Amino acid sequence: VAPTIAGRRPKQQPLRIDVNTNNWQMKGIVAKLLQSHKSCILDVVGLELIPQALKSVMLAEEFLEDGRRPVTTPEIRMVPEEDRPGKQEPLTRLHMQLLPPWPTVAGTTIAVGSGTNPRVLGKAIAARIRKGDFPNISGAGPKSIQVAVEAFIIAQTLFDRNVGMDDRRLAFTVRKEEQRAGNGEPIWVICFTCVIAPRPIEMR
Repeated sequence: VAPTIAGRRPKQQPLRIDVNTNNWQMKGIVAKLLQSHKSCILDVVGLELIPQALKSVMLAEEFLEDGRRPVTTPEIRMVPEEDRPGKQEPLTRLHMQLLPPWPTVAGTTIAVGSGTNPRVLGKAIAARIRKGDFPNISGAGPKSIQVAVEAFIIAQTLFDRNVGMDDRRLAFTVRKEEQRAGNGEPIWVICFTCVIAPRPIEMR
């Protein structure tokens, strides 16, 4: 059974993540928005800044109570011409919703490296989800995190195109977890868990 969670909320203006963003300050802003509005939107210009944005999300989670966790639905948009004259580039919008706890579903674990092909991984994620296997994706290092999110967006597009979920959308939770490397040494990895969440109101 797919891990499905539900919720409704009002529209909200996004926060911008750039190279000058202070994660420690941003985590407080994100946490306050999640606590007061049950939602928060981060706009990230350039895929290389996605790890920084997700770090703010994970840090903000430390302030949250009652077992709720932010669920993130990514969306690709183009930066408005007036914001960056003469330079059109994609913007990754991260829609976060603070939703009630949901049943944990044991899925396949997929390790991601900096050399992983996002398109191949995205197709694999979509194929597993269609079979009812909601995978956990893990990677260490900024490049691996970037690849994981790129792959997730591809999987989201493929899954939504073929399934047509109406008001639901493929989303993920993200957390930092200690694991053991091949030599037995402890390492920190970022883990993404796939879930089905309400389609954010800004995406309707």
